[in-house]
Amino acid sequence: MSIRYKFFFAFSVLVALACALALYGFRGVSESGDRVARLFDGPLIAIEHARSAHAAFNEARVLIQTGGSSDALTTPLQPLGMLLAGIADDLSIVDERVKNTSVASALLRAKARIHDWSEAELSILDPPLAGLTAIPAPFAIERKSDDAVAALDDLVETVAAYGFEYRIAAGNAVAASRQTMLVLSFGAALVGLLLAVSFSYSMSKPILEAWRFAESIAAGNLTNRIEIRRQDELGGLQHSLVAMQSSLKHREDEDQALMERVLFMAHHDQLTGLSNRLQFTHALEDAILRLDDQADAFSVLVLDLNKFKNVNDTLGHPVGDELLRQVADRLRVSVRESDVVARLGGDEFAILQSAVGSKPQDAAIALSLRIQQLFLQPFDLGGNTVNIGTSIGIALAPAHGAVPSDLLRKADLALYEAKSSGHCFTFFAASMLQVVEARRIMEAELRLALARNEMELHYQPVVDARTGLTCAVEALIRWRHPVRGLVPPDQFIPLAEETGLIVSIGEWVLQRACADAARWPENITVAVNVSAVQFKRGDLFDVILDALVKSGLKSSRLELEITETVLLENEQEFLTTIRRLKNIGITIALDDFGTGYSSLSYLTKFPFDRIKIDRSFTQGMGIRSDCDAVISSVLTLARGLSISITAEGVETDEQFALLRNAGVDFLQGYLFGRPVPLGKLQFSMTPRGGSPAGRLLSASVHPQLKALHG
Repeated sequence: MSIRYKFFFAFSVLVALACALALYGFRGVSESGDRVARLFDGPLIAIEHARSAHAAFNEARVLIQTGGSSDALTTPLQPLGMLLAGIADDLSIVDERVKNTSVASALLRAKARIHDWSEAELSILDPPLAGLTAIPAPFAIERKSDDAVAALDDLVETVAAYGFEYRIAAGNAVAASRQTMLVLSFGAALVGLLLAVSFSYSMSKPILEAWRFAESIAAGNLTNRIEIRRQDELGGLQHSLVAMQSSLKHREDEDQALMERVLFMAHHDQLTGLSNRLQFTHALEDAILRLDDQADAFSVLVLDLNKFKNVNDTLGHPVGDELLRQVADRLRVSVRESDVVARLGGDEFAILQSAVGSKPQDAAIALSLRIQQLFLQPFDLGGNTVNIGTSIGIALAPAHGAVPSDLLRKADLALYEAKSSGHCFTFFAASMLQVVEARRIMEAELRLALARNEMELHYQPVVDARTGLTCAVEALIRWRHPVRGLVPPDQFIPLAEETGLIVSIGEWVLQRACADAARWPENITVAVNVSAVQFKRGDLFDVILDALVKSGLKSSRLELEITETVLLENEQEFLTTIRRLKNIGITIALDDFGTGYSSLSYLTKFPFDRIKIDRSFTQGMGIRSDCDAVISSVLTLARGLSISITAEGVETDEQFALLRNAGVDFLQGYLFGRPVPLGKLQFSMTPRGGSPAGRLLSASVHPQLKALHG
């Protein structure tokens, strides 16, 4: 029989017993309740009204006795009638509440005796027309009264006796009901116990087998088997355990695969699938352990993509990610299976070139050339064709060390040198460590330079091309080092930007330049260079406003020069800052125009007042046609956008004449003055520049500029 049916049968028996118990209990309780209710509604109320009738009768007797001594015999009639009516009502209630023959007989006797007495008394109080012969004798009335009292006494006693008997019967009924319920409860418990023992006996063995099987599964033993002999639910349970064992085995296999996947992800870059820094370090450690002879020498190459940031900023990060994936594919095909290619982070990659034999340097050069050759081919990034290069730094083991972190550091130093020098690849050299140490020392000294008042400003004049008179000066920072002497900005400004020191240095420059310019003639403006790091800080507007307020310099006399590197990051945020600065009257100039990535697009996005042509184009003007073409195009564009032009790097009269005749608005260069300290700065009313003949040089020197001028 199915366990389901067994449980159904047992449950049915228990339900039947419970129903019987409930039925008998309900009947007993119902009967007991009825008896108690009838005891309250019947005997108790009947006794009360029987006694009430007895008391009313005694009151009527007293009324008759007192009323009989009076001359006015009609006086007690009305109260007597009321008392008799009350007695009749009480006896009626007794008749209604008690249904017993003895009580009924006593009630009839009482009613009859009271009726006889009342008739006799009324015949005296209200004599009939027949005369005194119909009036009963007093002793007869007295006897009738005594009979009525005796009948009422008998009625009270009979009702009380009935109530006592009924109370005993109700107690017996309650006791019987309690005993019946106790017997039924004991019987139901006994039957339930027998059923439980029977089920336990019949189900203990298969349950024990299933339990042992489940224990083995919990212990991780997924190879045990269990014999299934039952076709009921226990057999189904055993089937389920077998299925669970199979499922756990499948999940164990999946977990193993997942663990391998997690292990792979922990040691590989998710974007490119290459080894990550951790895996690459492990590979370096393994390679170092094999450094027993020259045949086990290896090379470490660290690569960095050139202009990758421009791709991210202009085409978006998804395109940049696709570029990294394609770079990874090209690096894979450039190495052997024994080599390890890794992505260290960002656009930085590394290659472990193992087993290079006795000439690791030659093998590293050959690999670097293969990589450079692969990078000559453009990258197709979803419809965007991008050409990028790579710089490579190389460290050799064991020649340059046998510690993973040391080899990576030295390869990084070689990479830095390659990027700085513009070479495709560079090997590590001991002198690079000296450069790093010098850089570390310079950073420490630079942090103290402001506190020691070692910074100073030099000013270079800017002249009006039409008049040759000085109209502005550019503030250029210098570091007067106590040992090295005067350090130009190109030797410490890049370091200041990398370390964030440019923020405090730039704030000092703004404060000092505004304070100096406030003492100059009103027609002289001051130009200050602003770094991208200062824009990122977020409080540049407040810093500039503070400098203007403290110095008293008019905002119209301050010009800020920014480069395209400022515009490549957080374009919208920087645009907001530039507009706020322009709204208070500050002039905004785009510096080093033409040397960046996409200068023309920024001319329409940002509210520039002036463009400064880079000195490289000025120096090549009249010599290189491409420089002439760039200057010509910029002038045409600036005129269309109503933007003034400043040309930097003017050093000869010929350059001065060509630029002025071409329509350049302002000129700056050594021809008009070198950067000098504030004490040597002079504002002469005499036009600056070369000889009058040079300044009047015809624009025919270069046909293209002549055509533009015309």
